Amino acid sequence: MSHKGMPTIIVLVWAAAFIVNCTPRPLQDTPGAEIIDWTRPEKEPKWLDFEPGIRDDVFVFVGVVDKAEREDLGRTDARANARVSLARDIATRVSTEYGFSRTSNEARYVEESAYMMSDAVLRGASASEWYTVHYSVVPQPGGTVEYFYRIYVLMKLDLHDFQNAKLNALAAFAEETEAAEEKLVLDRFREDVQEQRWPYSSR
Repeated sequence: MSHKGMPTIIVLVWAAAFIVNCTPRPLQDTPGAEIIDWTRPEKEPKWLDFEPGIRDDVFVFVGVVDKAEREDLGRTDARANARVSLARDIATRVSTEYGFSRTSNEARYVEESAYMMSDAVLRGASASEWYTVHYSVVPQPGGTVEYFYRIYVLMKLDLHDFQNAKLNALAAFAEETEAAEEKLVLDRFREDVQEQRWPYSSR
């Protein structure tokens, strides 16, 4: 065999090896990759990324849970996540709107009030829609395939009930802060809630 052709052969072999190494690995061969088996409904709804707020005269907020081993338990956890997410959103809005220091006397009362409000809202809210993703996780070599559910829930609450939930939280907040030396937040909080301007305007 002529040595003149050797460089060409080496280059071709190297190029082929480079292409093979750079070719994306199929998901089903990638440990840890998620393979979607099915979704219900088939089309992903638009509300998955909704922030808490008023839409079409209804208060809406979303909960989600991942890696649920059972669909029924996953739905319960999705509702719980909706409650926690709403409480955090309300607490953030309180601190942003009223500018209190997280070390102030009122800070912890405000956050407790946020959870009271979210609890009140969640008690009156109903699960309007669900979106379920069933998927498997590619195991490590020699491992076993695992199956999970990712579940989203769209919660809805009538505006009248939402306002009552806010007023109930306001009353609880006022009681909690009765002994507090600082009341910088309370008066503004009360006025805004009563005027339906906060935390999610219904005007």
